[in-house]
Amino acid sequence: MPSARMYDLTLSMRGYTPQSNAWSAEAHYTTALAGSIHENRDRLRDFTFPHFQRVMRRHYGMYIPRGEIRGNFQAEQPALTPSRTLHVDVLETVLRGRQHYDRQVTSEDLPYPSSDKNGEEMTPEEEAEIERRLLRGHVPGYDFPKKTAISTKSQTKTKRGTMKITGKKVLREQDVLMIDKDCVVSSKWLRDYVRTVIVPVCDAHGVKVLSVKYNLSRRKGFHLRIHVTPVHAELANLLQFELGDDPGRVSKNRARIRAGLPNWDKLFAEENSRIRTIYPFKVPAGTRRTAKKEV
Repeated sequence: MPSARMYDLTLSMRGYTPQSNAWSAEAHYTTALAGSIHENRDRLRDFTFPHFQRVMRRHYGMYIPRGEIRGNFQAEQPALTPSRTLHVDVLETVLRGRQHYDRQVTSEDLPYPSSDKNGEEMTPEEEAEIERRLLRGHVPGYDFPKKTAISTKSQTKTKRGTMKITGKKVLREQDVLMIDKDCVVSSKWLRDYVRTVIVPVCDAHGVKVLSVKYNLSRRKGFHLRIHVTPVHAELANLLQFELGDDPGRVSKNRARIRAGLPNWDKLFAEENSRIRTIYPFKVPAGTRRTAKKEV
């Protein structure tokens, strides 16, 4: 059986509040699937776009054409086994002044057909349940109010270090920092950036850098994934800010952390994006560490 991969898809749309503040809605879908990355991405789009449209119509009383919905995947990561469910977190975001404010609308698990052809087929009851939930536009257990006025009053204050959301939810610790750079530089510059910036900044916060991985971004520049000893979400976002992450990402991540989104750190990538390790530095063959001792 082919190895499973973790898929993370974000759908979003933009608009304005009655007070003329920039507003957007996001739905974050995560699941583990086996099989072709290309086919799984297409199937996830076909499943999630109609769901997102019905959620928006049910909750806000408006129809969003598919062409106005943006969908982006993060780079796929290895998973232990395929999943039969699709986890979804729906957030609304308001840009007030110069800060983003998020409110979590719902967080549920949807039944999702497995892409493993060697596994069991879905039963008619499971297919009917999926169709019923899609037609209703939401999952059982959450009753969407119709045409709800957009508001940011339900923001949750968090104390740095505790990461408690509404006194019940605690975000898991992060072991990967993600940096978005809108430029392309030479390998020497990258090595200097790791040696003189990434490692010292993390050391100053008592965080050890285990490895650094690099890949080109979708449109311009490059992405870095820095594997570190586990840190809480607030410190992870602070480290990304100090390491020069995109300011817009930093602001959105702060809002997602306050709203309690588990997978708050988003960095989108093209299908089959090539990722290579640039730290620890590889020692060229024939140097002191690898040269054979003369007899």
